[in-house]
Amino acid sequence: MHGYWDCECRMTFDFELQFASASDGGRVRPQNQDYVAFDDAIGLALLADGMGGHKGGEVASYIAVTRVLEGTRGCLTDFAERKVDVPVRYYGHLLADQVIRANAVICTAGRDHVQYEGMGTTLVGALFRRQSVFLVNIGDSRIYRLRDGDLTRVTTDHSVVQAEIESGIMSEEEARRSAHRHLVTRALGVSDTESPDMDIVDAAPDDIYLLCSDGLSDMLSDEEIAIGLLDDAANLQARADRLIDRANRAGGRDNVSVVLAKVGPPVRKALCA
Repeated sequence: MHGYWDCECRMTFDFELQFASASDGGRVRPQNQDYVAFDDAIGLALLADGMGGHKGGEVASYIAVTRVLEGTRGCLTDFAERKVDVPVRYYGHLLADQVIRANAVICTAGRDHVQYEGMGTTLVGALFRRQSVFLVNIGDSRIYRLRDGDLTRVTTDHSVVQAEIESGIMSEEEARRSAHRHLVTRALGVSDTESPDMDIVDAAPDDIYLLCSDGLSDMLSDEEIAIGLLDDAANLQARADRLIDRANRAGGRDNVSVVLAKVGPPVRKALCA
């Protein structure tokens, strides 16, 4: 239970976490412009799907993930070293601020280097803190949660087809087949004013969170994704690899990347002033 050891030391809880990731160029694209990373020490997972000619998309996705990872890690390490008890609600703002900072770097690089002009990237991120998961997303990469056998999408795409789904013009299945399914309405690198959506969801033991590029969600239905995750006999890395393989066997029309985070039992921690 929550409580105090004394007037200077408070109890809090995090969860044990397991991470796994996989990324593949697919069967059609000449290069892989996705970039993924996770840091189990701070409980952060990130995935970006780059866009742009030459190597622009590859550069944009790399900048987005590495800048957000390094910035978030630096802030959290500083808080830990100074034994700062950060209000829970602050973590989402911290993560979003790092995304905004990464966007500024991408925009500057696109203006300063002609070969990167017009580059951009999607980004999804999940930061696990206390009993919560803080989410950021921009573009059409997604985050799903598998809980008690049910798969739920916990982010909303920023895309032309998503807008048409919400307006009732097309169904989810029609959107997966649409010629416009790759047209995003928001992305990092598009303008200096871009910022991500933020959300917070609860975490529970045995949850599996999936971050994926549209190379997975375009190739597999949500039901097929759930089947790929529902195998207690397979370890987390095997499930990530299996999702990539299934997307490629379904056509592999795009780069395909996933990051999986599995929530374990709670771990008691002390925050001391």
